[in-house]
Amino acid sequence: MQLARVFAQLWDVEAGLLLVDEPLAALDPGLQLELMAAITDFARRRGHALLAVLHDVQLALGHFGRLWLLGPDGRMLDLPADAGDERVRQALQSLYRIDFHRVDTPDGPALVPARHRWSS
Repeated sequence: MQLARVFAQLWDVEAGLLLVDEPLAALDPGLQLELMAAITDFARRRGHALLAVLHDVQLALGHFGRLWLLGPDGRMLDLPADAGDERVRQALQSLYRIDFHRVDTPDGPALVPARHRWSS
């Protein structure tokens, strides 16, 4: 696995930069959560900045302090992950032009994309 090689190369490095591009692709949900926790823990313990490309908005919201969201039309939004559920929901709706519903779960709120297109 490529990520294991990256971990080995950065094992003794502190305050570096860890770049990962779709590290969770093709993994089942349980492995996605485990690997995301391993990546963020690895970076945090060594003082690395972590920059990840993810398509799963919910995973990004749950693991990163700042999000740069790129829309299908090339627009970009810079958003702190702790901006608040309503602000994040409105930003996602505006950028991706679909509705997002807030769903309360035992682990906290989640934003779920709706099946219909956003009507402005």
